[in-house]
Amino acid sequence: MKKVLMWGTGMVAQMLIEKCDILLRYNVKAFVDNKLEKKTFYGISVITPDKIEEYDFDGIIIATEYYSEIVLQINSMKLDLNFCILTPQDIYKQMIYDRYCKSTEKDIQNILKYLINHDLQMFPYNFVDEYDNQSVSVYFDDKCNMYYVYHNDKKLYFAKYLNNSKKVESYYKSILIEQDKRSPHLYQKGTICVNKGDVIVDVGAAEGIFTLENIDAIAKAYLIEANEQWIEALHRTFEPYKDKIDIKHIFLSSATKGRLAALDDIIDEEVDFIKMDIEGYEWEALIGAEKTIKKSQKLRCSICTYHRIFDGELIKQKLESYGLRSEYSKGYVWFNPLQNGYMNSSPTYLVKCLVRGKKLIN
Repeated sequence: MKKVLMWGTGMVAQMLIEKCDILLRYNVKAFVDNKLEKKTFYGISVITPDKIEEYDFDGIIIATEYYSEIVLQINSMKLDLNFCILTPQDIYKQMIYDRYCKSTEKDIQNILKYLINHDLQMFPYNFVDEYDNQSVSVYFDDKCNMYYVYHNDKKLYFAKYLNNSKKVESYYKSILIEQDKRSPHLYQKGTICVNKGDVIVDVGAAEGIFTLENIDAIAKAYLIEANEQWIEALHRTFEPYKDKIDIKHIFLSSATKGRLAALDDIIDEEVDFIKMDIEGYEWEALIGAEKTIKKSQKLRCSICTYHRIFDGELIKQKLESYGLRSEYSKGYVWFNPLQNGYMNSSPTYLVKCLVRGKKLIN
């Protein structure tokens, strides 16, 4: 078993231990931390960097999000040792390969081939590379101090935390990738689409690109967003269409209590399309949408399933219990829980991205 030191005692290290069985895969001699706030971590000694040379090891696993900074620190120490440096991504990739190498599914095999020469990313497909050199024109509105782009000739505003053009460009490209025709995250495909005159519910609206793309066709849109940072940007984007837009700053859940609200309690009409992407709370939100879904005779929906390993089957079953025919979108995604603070998922799985559903016609 390879002898290693693990640099870090925070969430990344915890994820590696609890989700990747790192203590079984490697002989961890010690944990390294610049701030010696604990003497042991999972029963193993924690040391400061100046003690590294006292240990016999073959590699260092950088178990922290500050990878670049730690590499610079290690190089500056000029250690008289031969060792390799591993990242969490190195470990995740190896575990994914180990888990799926015998799969005969074409999508899985294509992903494994892609990962030979690429880092892990949410969409492990070649089409993502096409966006690397794509030019994006970003503008600044000094009246509201927000950046915006023109999306389909319409202004799309971004939250103020995206406070420079580079951040906006990166974010905008990420949502274009997400809704690329080849993406597993594509909300509309085939007959699961928004039609003229529809009432739509955009749950987890964020910047609002889904509604903006359909704004000319729809009769009305409910935009539901829990993150306060997006509310001002949504109002700015949809100012020209405010007669058909209802923006709600709430947390959608299974019941209405305090800051939480059930969809059934805030919408009192039939709806035609529900898009839902709310960071792993989709199944619970669907429980609170039962009346709305059952009474909506022409309903179509796209519900995200990738935040937790077992959400796909739970959501699929829930939609079918409400009278919808459902199916997974084609392909898989890799979800990195550490980017979003999730510990109820695992970075060693490829997961289905969303379930599309359509009401069965009696």
